[in-house]
Amino acid sequence: MIRHIDAEQGLIRADTVRDFVGPDVAADNYVCGPEGFMAVVRSALPGPGRVFVEDFDLAPTIKTPPTGEQAEVDGTVTIYLERKKVSVPRMAGETLLEAARRAGLTPPFSCEQGNCGTCMARLTEGHATMRNNEALTDDEVDEGYILTCQGVPDTPSVTVHYE
Repeated sequence: MIRHIDAEQGLIRADTVRDFVGPDVAADNYVCGPEGFMAVVRSALPGPGRVFVEDFDLAPTIKTPPTGEQAEVDGTVTIYLERKKVSVPRMAGETLLEAARRAGLTPPFSCEQGNCGTCMARLTEGHATMRNNEALTDDEVDEGYILTCQGVPDTPSVTVHYE
């Protein structure tokens, strides 16, 4: 398995896909991911092999309209990222990824839809519910991993470790 993390390597390009896939024009190719990613991969395949696509059409995320300030609730979100520890007050309805950004961190992310797994981190304290999860296995969730773009804290205090 080869992982390409947009936050570290930039968005994937057609030449990167061609280098990985090679010249096999009869190969079966399996593509899954955000729409833009799949478009780049499809355009780079040497064809005419078969392309199998797993496409997720998610309902649009409904966000509460801003009212000047988001409601602060009891509790703290603590984030460990790249040898930094930052804690911020918990905000109602805010995802762990949004809390990390508000704390001034630049955590890894890509699709922000719960499809790719780029934002995966380990929840070591508290509990959060994922709005959508199309990337983590049941075993990974049982081990404490969470998609921070989808995880909304359910307990007053949560701690997240990006690994």
